[in-house]
Amino acid sequence: MAALLLEYHEEAVAEAARAFGNFARSGAHRGAMREARAHEALCLLLDHRDWEVVHAAAGALINAAAEPECAAELAAAGALGALLALMERCVLSELHDTQLVALELACKAAANLLAAAGGPGGALSGAADVEDAATLGALLRHAKGVEALADDPGLQALFAALLPMLPDAPAAAEGAAA
Repeated sequence: MAALLLEYHEEAVAEAARAFGNFARSGAHRGAMREARAHEALCLLLDHRDWEVVHAAAGALINAAAEPECAAELAAAGALGALLALMERCVLSELHDTQLVALELACKAAANLLAAAGGPGGALSGAADVEDAATLGALLRHAKGVEALADDPGLQALFAALLPMLPDAPAAAEGAAA
């Protein structure tokens, strides 16, 4: 089934990503997802040109990132950087409904990832993750002031919840260098 995530038919890709989102809710299925490397494909799909595929992949990552073991593997696969790139793509766009939905899903997935794999000595303690976390913090502070986002209380609440989850960039950078 993981092969469907790499198909050219966008509807099949979106449906496969949704299915993996459901699989990620079950411990037995999460192991099979990791073995099939579906989590890596889901990270890649965050940069897809079709927004339905992006939504489905981000939604699946919300569920997958909620479980610490899976979150650690997502962190190793560069999930925080991929989510950050999606958030930047959304915030720097014209912010139509599709981008707003993708931004919300990416924030939720990042929050789950940070909660499950972040923290001192967590899976997100590598130098690239520290840099991504610092960039994410700057992006979230910028996004709070974007007019189209300022009127969205749901996104503002997500931004407010995410910011304290991010490591202090200078302190975290020292920890990663040690």
